[in-house]
Amino acid sequence: MTGRVSSFVSGLAIGAGVALLLAPKTGKATRKALCDSATRSQDYVRRQANDTAEAVRDTVERTVNAAVATVEGVNKALDKGKAIFCG
Repeated sequence: MTGRVSSFVSGLAIGAGVALLLAPKTGKATRKALCDSATRSQDYVRRQANDTAEAVRDTVERTVNAAVATVEGVNKALDKGKAIFCG
């Protein structure tokens, strides 16, 4: 995911530079365009961070649930083995 974000930001910077060279605008218009582009980039990065955090939370929850189920299964097997062995 980090590679995708850095690629996006790099592409954004290159695109902004090309835009400045090929489509000259007034200083005010250029600053507004750069600000708008930075805002869009910030929103994109925030969405990606939130999506990643949600995916991590889901993965942790599934892992914890699997670990609990495994421990419960092992405990049941030990109890059965003890009951069979000890009578």
